[in-house]
Amino acid sequence: MKKSILNVGKALSRIEQKQINGGGDGPCSVYVKGTGWIKNYSVEDAQFLYDGGNDSTVTGYCCASCR
Repeated sequence: MKKSILNVGKALSRIEQKQINGGGDGPCSVYVKGTGWIKNYSVEDAQFLYDGGNDSTVTGYCCASCR
C-alpha cells in the first residue's frame, strides 16, 4: 500500500486519520495521471485501484476528505 508517514509531532486520532485518508463510506474519487479526478467509486474499488489493481496510473484517492 502506498502510504507515507507524516510526522506532526503527535499521534493522530481516528477522526483525524479518517479526515486525511478519506475514511468515508463513499462515493470516492480516484486521481488518474493525465486525466485528473474521477468520481463515484466505492471505498473498496478506490483502494483496489490505488493499491495496484488493474490500473497503475491511479496515484491517489479520497473519500470524505475531498468533499
